[in-house]
Amino acid sequence: MVKKETSAVDTTISKSVERASWRRWLDYWRALMTLDDTPEHISLSFAIGVFIAFSPFLGLHTLLCIALSFLFRGNLTAMLAGSFINNPFTMFLIYGGELWVGSRIHPLTEASFSLPKSINLLSLAEFYHHITPYLTALLTGYFLLGGIAFGCSFLALRAILARRRRKEEAPDEG
Repeated sequence: MVKKETSAVDTTISKSVERASWRRWLDYWRALMTLDDTPEHISLSFAIGVFIAFSPFLGLHTLLCIALSFLFRGNLTAMLAGSFINNPFTMFLIYGGELWVGSRIHPLTEASFSLPKSINLLSLAEFYHHITPYLTALLTGYFLLGGIAFGCSFLALRAILARRRRKEEAPDEG
């Protein structure tokens, strides 16, 4: 068995990418903590972003955040921070979990796994027929897990922000 050696450059690049991603998350967290808004409004906006993060519509998360922040007068920064929970490191867990939960409610039968004989000549109706069981399971899992994540993130962030605000408003003893 041949062991692949990693060069110092590869190690440095990988460590800098890892540090950059953690710094980015810390920057988002600091931005959330310093927003000039009520804890409830920030938490609700963040929770909507988390719900959007669970959406199976890849590539539309940022657009959905922008549209919903204008529609509901939400805090765009908090909403975007919540939507960034879905990233290349977490997307397989999120979508795999959604499909697993959804398939427990809408079981995928053996017929669901049948592939057409000629993939090149699929009509729209045939494509819809083959994708429907998966889409149903995925959307069911999305609404269930996204709703749970929405509630948990709202309650947790509201508690953190309220505690932080109380500490900031408390008179210094000294």
